[in-house]
Order: sequence, then C-alpha cells, then structure tokens
Amino acid sequence: MLKRNLVINTIVLNGLVGAFCSAAWATQVSNIDCATAGASAGEAIGTLPLTQAGTLITDTNGLASSDFYKYTGTPGTLLKIILKPKVVASPPLVLPIPLSIKIDPIFPQPTPQMYPTINVLDSDCGVFRSISGYNTASVVLSVPDDGVLIVNATSYGIGGDYKLTAKPTNALGSITATVVDSVTKQPLINSVSDYTSADLLHCDSTKNNCQYIASGQSDEDGKISWSIEQDGTPLEVGFYQIVASSNQYEPKTSSIFAVAKDIDKSIVVGLKSSPVRVSTTNCTVPKTGGVCKFSVTFTTSQAKISATAWGIVDGNGINNLGQRTQFPLPAQSLTLSSTDNAKTLNYQFNVPANVQDGASICPNIYVGGLGADPSFDIKGTNSFCLIKGEGNTGFQILPANQLPITRNK
Repeated sequence: MLKRNLVINTIVLNGLVGAFCSAAWATQVSNIDCATAGASAGEAIGTLPLTQAGTLITDTNGLASSDFYKYTGTPGTLLKIILKPKVVASPPLVLPIPLSIKIDPIFPQPTPQMYPTINVLDSDCGVFRSISGYNTASVVLSVPDDGVLIVNATSYGIGGDYKLTAKPTNALGSITATVVDSVTKQPLINSVSDYTSADLLHCDSTKNNCQYIASGQSDEDGKISWSIEQDGTPLEVGFYQIVASSNQYEPKTSSIFAVAKDIDKSIVVGLKSSPVRVSTTNCTVPKTGGVCKFSVTFTTSQAKISATAWGIVDGNGINNLGQRTQFPLPAQSLTLSSTDNAKTLNYQFNVPANVQDGASICPNIYVGGLGADPSFDIKGTNSFCLIKGEGNTGFQILPANQLPITRNK
C-alpha cells in the first residue's frame, strides 16, 4: 500500500515546544516512494496547527492511493496528527462485475467507505505506528530523536478528499483509579482469587466516542495508575473514562472526566456486589486424565432470589490441531435468601488422557434469572482452569484470570 500513486510533501516544524512555529511545504511530486520524501522545502505557509487538504485516488481494484508528508521538529515534542475525510460523501465506486456474480436487487451491495489510516514512519522509512478509524484517524506521538518523522495518509477502503492536521499537544500527569466496594468502601485488591482490573478509555471532544487505550490491575490499595497508553504513548490532555471490574462484583463504567496539562487525576469507582456470590472447590485430576469432580457454593445478601445455575466447560488446544471445544454442564434451579444457609451443587466432567501440553480446560459456572434465557440476566459467575503441563507433569490448577490474555488496541 505504501508505494501506490504516492504524493510527497515536506513540513518543517521549527520550535515545536511553543504554541506556534513557522512551517514550509515542498512542491507535490507524484510517484515517489518514502525514501525520497521531503528532499527540499517549499514556500512557507504559516504556523501550527498545520492543515493540508489532499485527495486519495481509488484504483480499479477499489484501493486508495497514499500520500506522504515529512515532518522535522524538536525531538521529544508531543505531536498530534489527525486524518479526516471531507464531510461530502465520495461518489459510488464503479467496478467491473464478473458475469458469475449476480447482484441481488432486494439486498443491494453496501456503499464503499473511506477508512482513514495513518502510518507513521521514521527517517529510515520503518513503520512504528499505524492506526485506522471509521470517520477519523488520529495518533499522538513524540518526535523521534533525529527530529524526523514521515506520515503516510491512506485509507483501508476507497479514496476521497481528506484533511490532514498536525498540531502540538500536551501531556497530562497521570490518571489513578481506586476500585472499592460501593457499600463498605474497602479497596478491591487484585489477587489470585479476587482479581480486580480496569480499562482506561480516551474520549473525543464530543464525548460520544470513547476508545480503549490501556488496562491494569489493582494494587494492595485498590489503585490502578496510568501515565502512558498500552503502546507507550504519553497520555494527552482531554477526556477519559474508566471501566472497572472485580470477581464477584458487577462491572461499572465511570462518568467521563477531563484531565488538564501536568495534572494527576484521581477517580474512585465503587462496585456493587453481585446479587449471587459463587465459590468453587477445585478438582484433582491424575496425570493420565480422569474425572474432575468439584462443588459450587451459592450465597446472596438479598432477601430472596430465584435463579438458575449452569456451566460451560471450555477447552483450548486440547489436541495437536489446537482446536477449541465447549460442552454444557447441567442446569439446576436455586432459591436463595440472606437468612438461609448457602446452597451447594456438585458437578463433574471427564478430562481426556491425550490432552496436549499447554492445553487449558476451564469449567465456567454461571447463575442467572429464571426467564426463558437466564444468560440475559447473569447474577454471578466463577471459574477455574486445568492447565496441562509439559511431558508427564500433569495438570496445574489456575483461576481463569491467571490465563494469558491478548488485547488489541
């Protein structure tokens, strides 16, 4: 994508530490690759923020062209780059349609869209940041040590007119969330059995679009702190939101809050205890496999609650094909109250002898309402996992939260 119908520009950003700076553009030259970007500066056009209009051409395969812009500025300066299509919709894309494909007149094909994409390259043309968006793509980054970065404006989709803006921005100090029990106000600590975590979301100026940028687990005081995004980008001033969760508690999303330059912001998020609390006794499985028998105990602080308990056993990587399998555990009805003793149910399932090393087998227990589909009214959940060790080491028991989790920004 980076070498199709390229347009090269140079922008010299002098003295980016200040609010404004002088800048210059080079004459646009077609069909030049990244390595040739910004060979010479052109006529000076003004001060930051810099805005440049351009057009991405759509080829006969429905792919957008690419434009490159070279920036030079003070190393370490925090810079925000925004790529946004013009409000005017692009004309419908007309492509040759093979005779073997029939267009259904009742269900017309979706209108092709422009998905703005920013690729940021260093002076050696190595990509070190890449981000796409539906209506807007934006990236915050520090100017590299050599003071040079190259921005590739393109689209995962059709082309069209766009506006590219580069402006200095400021970093905030930090954001700290303290996760507590909403009633007792005691901090919720991340531990092997009672894991507590939170996601940090960055919201745009309209406060209508908040996107995940980082996560963390609480410390012994129930605190989770951030000063950078998951990929190491400094947190810029703006609007943020926190989504906190803890085992045996209902997740909660905070209200949107603003953080200014160099400010350390603290937010308390109180979580409400789940209507039904679920605890499990783990099973012991021989190295050669066998039956996993375990019990589940249910309690509630409510006066009276009727519910349905059920389970799903989730197996991953159980054979040499790395396949995943699921099967249900039987559903049972429960009636609980705060004055009754806890209710205990027993479950069991078979663990095959030929499970591959590294496989995970996790029984997940749920309790929900008595409606037609209780899964729409989850009142509590808990789980643990059997992890197959290497060779003849057998199975290790882990809480489900201790399994490695991969997240994409």
